[in-house]
Amino acid sequence: MDKPLALKIQEFQKATTSVIEQSGLPIYILKYQIKDLLAEIEKLENDFAQKELQEYYQSQQQNAEEPPTEEAPSE
Repeated sequence: MDKPLALKIQEFQKATTSVIEQSGLPIYILKYQIKDLLAEIEKLENDFAQKELQEYYQSQQQNAEEPPTEEAPSE
C-alpha cells in the first residue's frame, strides 16, 4: 500500500523545513530562492496540464475518426 497523501505532505514539509534551516542562508536570500522554485513548479504544472489536454483532444479526435464496429446480426 502506498503512503497516504497526508503523510507524504507531512514528510515533505519536515524535510523542506530542515533543508531551509540547515542552509544557513539569510532569509532575504531564501525568499528569492523559494520564489524561483515556485515559478519553476508553476511552469511544470502548466506544461503538465497542456500535455494532458493535448493527449485528451488527440484521443477524442482518434475516437471520432474510428469507424463504428459492426455487431453480429441477432436472430
